[in-house]
Amino acid sequence: MKKGSLLGKVNKPHPWAGETVYFGTKHGKARAVQGGLRALGIRCITARIDTDAFGTFSGSVPRTASIRDTLQAKVQHVFLKYPQARFALASEGSFGTHPIFGGIPTNHEAMLWGQRDESGDLFVDHLSTRVHHFELEIEPGQDIFDEISKTRFPSHALTIRVDGDPLPIRSGIRSRHHLEETMRRIDRMAGSPRKVFVSADLRAHYNPTRMEVIRELGVKLVERIASLCPICENPGFWPEKAGSGEPCPDCGTATQIPSGHHWGCGACGHEEFRRDPLATGKATPGICSNCNP
Repeated sequence: MKKGSLLGKVNKPHPWAGETVYFGTKHGKARAVQGGLRALGIRCITARIDTDAFGTFSGSVPRTASIRDTLQAKVQHVFLKYPQARFALASEGSFGTHPIFGGIPTNHEAMLWGQRDESGDLFVDHLSTRVHHFELEIEPGQDIFDEISKTRFPSHALTIRVDGDPLPIRSGIRSRHHLEETMRRIDRMAGSPRKVFVSADLRAHYNPTRMEVIRELGVKLVERIASLCPICENPGFWPEKAGSGEPCPDCGTATQIPSGHHWGCGACGHEEFRRDPLATGKATPGICSNCNP
């Protein structure tokens, strides 16, 4: 789906135009979606809740729930703190390796648009290989500035912990002064000199690369909100699952090229299959499990 393809089809005011969504974040994520939502007439403001209570990248608060459950908990927390809110928005991210092409670092981001009347939450997610995530071991005597020269510091912040302590001694380091100050503090600690571990701060407001991935996800969210059900005209009409594979032109066996998608509406339950015109001709005997086992 091309960016903006749905927005260009909006010829009358969006059903949610004039509404406000409260984005539960303490890391500046609202700016990643405000522009797109504004194009639909929807205002997005920051709902200041302690999202760290649901888990942190540093490990100071363990992440125990699934992404979907965490998003739902954040949305409910927004509704509890802001009783005037009709809509709440939450975001959650994680880092790992690619589920298919193992070994490739990935950033998985997800958002949940919640409605107080529970008439249909809207979930979107996005997997990106554009990642700024690393951990360096710095031995006593090594020049830390030389070691981090290949990172994106200071535009991307650092987190530092000392050997033997699983939690960081300082995060959000974005200047040479703060880095030198942190290293002097470590030098004064008992047991020094000690090995230190320097890693990327993965919080969105300290990691512009991650914020860009969240912005890409925001485009996807806006496109879903802009997509109206052809029956009830509620926002959120969206492809739920892929259809059967395009048939091999030689033997007719279904290939792994989806012929289209089954779209659904969470409000009225309407479903329909929409064929993907770009799938035509993509299935060849070369990718057929029968012709080319």
